[in-house]
Amino acid sequence: MPFYCGGVGRVRLCLDSSNSLRSLNCGPLVRANQTGFFALTGLGERAPRIEMICDLGYMIERTLRETNDSPAGGLMTSSAKETGKGTVTSLDGTRIGFQRRGSGPGVVLIQGAMGTAFNYEELADALASSFTVYTPDRRGRGMSPKRYEPEHVIARDVEDVDALLAETGAGQIFGLSSGGMIALEATRTLGRVKKAAIYEPPFYAAGIDSDLIRQFNTELDRGDLASAMVSAGRIVGLAPAPMKILPKSIARQLTGAVIRSNDKDSSPHAKLRDLIPTMPYDFNDVSSMQGKIERMASIDKPVLLLSGTKSPAYLRQSVRSLARIIPGSKHIEFSGLDHSGAWNVSRGGHPETVAAALRDFFS
Repeated sequence: MPFYCGGVGRVRLCLDSSNSLRSLNCGPLVRANQTGFFALTGLGERAPRIEMICDLGYMIERTLRETNDSPAGGLMTSSAKETGKGTVTSLDGTRIGFQRRGSGPGVVLIQGAMGTAFNYEELADALASSFTVYTPDRRGRGMSPKRYEPEHVIARDVEDVDALLAETGAGQIFGLSSGGMIALEATRTLGRVKKAAIYEPPFYAAGIDSDLIRQFNTELDRGDLASAMVSAGRIVGLAPAPMKILPKSIARQLTGAVIRSNDKDSSPHAKLRDLIPTMPYDFNDVSSMQGKIERMASIDKPVLLLSGTKSPAYLRQSVRSLARIIPGSKHIEFSGLDHSGAWNVSRGGHPETVAAALRDFFS
């Protein structure tokens, strides 16, 4: 018998006396208060009362809905505006796959963590009337399979970008998050890059949590994807608020439920369990760039810096610092957008809004 139960919407959370998750489907005993919390009250006088943020159930419900009803990233995705696919070979022999759509000057879109070329489908479609848009899968993902090796350095990602620019003749790039780090390094070091737009590259003023990254890698090595995903969310500060305050044992079980639900998705798209193992690339790239933000002062090309008002403070500060450091750069902050602003609508993005800014800049 559950020790205490509660929930919001159609999601119900049940814990036993050891705080272990027993069920995501039981009747609620919920009493909301005026501070935005709900109480999970016990099924007896001995049961303790605990409080959690009241959107916990909504967060789980939304995540389950998104992973079931919309793709989590593309391996076999097509678009009405897509005109083809291709591959290039990077300097170390890694084959980088990409999609191509539209016509006009070339623009390359570089995604961040937990994303594939599909995450930019709507942004690419919005730009395709004015540009030839190339959406590669970064190494280790989808069309660009490559097992992660600890010897990886961000220079390999920059070489991947260079190979694509050389093959396509594109000279304009856009990068989000860790993809923004790659785009910055590519802009700083590659003559082929003529213009760059960067969305919230994660420079940590106080440094990234290397202990949590080691914990993430350990969890990933032992195949504990749920724990690894919880650790990753806490490293980057983008986990839903309840997941930040829940005991990790409970957060792990909730995350495991989301991963298992995503496994049942019948569409031929990348699953969460395929994307989580790609994150060492992102943490490697981001960690290697910490303390090096000042080197971006050497960039002498047009740079557009983008951020959203709903993003974590450290990401917004990162963009403001870059605006101070990069000569002649322009900064746009989108009202109401967060770190997923450039992604598809189903993933929380506002691709038309971002596309309008990119269209003006790249034109």
